[in-house]
Amino acid sequence: MAPKTAILFGASGLIGNYVLQELIKDDRYSQIVLFSRKLLHPGSSKVVEIITSFEDKALLENNLNGDEIYCCLGTTIAKAGNQPAFRKVDYDLPVAIGVAAKKKGITKMLVVSSLGAEATSSNFYLRTKGEMEQSLKSLGLLSLHFFRPSMLLGSRKESRPAETVGKIAMRALSFLFVGGLRKYKAIHAYTVAKAMIAVANSKHTEEVYDSEEIAIAGK
Repeated sequence: MAPKTAILFGASGLIGNYVLQELIKDDRYSQIVLFSRKLLHPGSSKVVEIITSFEDKALLENNLNGDEIYCCLGTTIAKAGNQPAFRKVDYDLPVAIGVAAKKKGITKMLVVSSLGAEATSSNFYLRTKGEMEQSLKSLGLLSLHFFRPSMLLGSRKESRPAETVGKIAMRALSFLFVGGLRKYKAIHAYTVAKAMIAVANSKHTEEVYDSEEIAIAGK
């Protein structure tokens, strides 16, 4: 198989950074194209960095050349500042990427979503994620995979006190998450990254992966 080109969005985030590091080490990939707001300097000749505010749709389309797209974009309402700003990152950008991928003939897209994502949810966060999934599905991409992790483990660059407390509680109570509750068990971002790459390089046809399925795929 000829070496592939991966396109990555969200490399500065928790999951995206692990995806980047794994792709750099993976001999199946000769090039990794990063779309980000600032230079990340990953220190690999395989990486091409494209700096964009994501407002320029022409720049996005012109440089969206590769075999598969890893979309690890995501923020919080607190960090974004308000719901419209949050929606721009977690809905508008992934859908714009999907539309551009469809135009460029890129058929494989792997997207980080959230456990509980549902377009009809009364929760704004989960509803936005669900609507994002729904809109991407409507594009008719040949190979589209959503990863819905529970609480993520791993060290973030920014501080999230409430999340830190949650992680401690999840670790302490992990023995309770058995049977049907396994999908709610906290999962390390590294495992999610490995699962995304594994699915991209397999013949998996499954569309949605919750934490339990991510853990299996990411072994």
